Amino acid sequence: MNAVRHRGNLPPLGPTRIDNYADFFKAIEQERIVELIGEGQRSFDLRRWRALERVWGPPGSPGVWRIDNLGRHTTALFPEHLGPGIQKDYIFRIPPGERDKNPNLTQNIPWR
Repeated sequence: MNAVRHRGNLPPLGPTRIDNYADFFKAIEQERIVELIGEGQRSFDLRRWRALERVWGPPGSPGVWRIDNLGRHTTALFPEHLGPGIQKDYIFRIPPGERDKNPNLTQNIPWR
């Protein structure tokens, strides 16, 4: 990670940021946010790390809003997160073509 930071002319991480798993993971998460801010990768990281509820709030919460420059809520982002279908964000659907090839496959629970 320090090699990436060096490329961006940033100082290396101090030992307190990497001395245990939780702190090191927070440092990795922060680095990915900074490095990939304009590439649209954040939602994929949140799904991979099963962190949707931690960052966007639990199902039924206001979720994430894009706010205009007057401070008004204008657009809900990822509204599917707000309902019970949040498990679909974590578990992929088995394509019908694959299930046709193997009749022993059953569909993942949130997609039934």
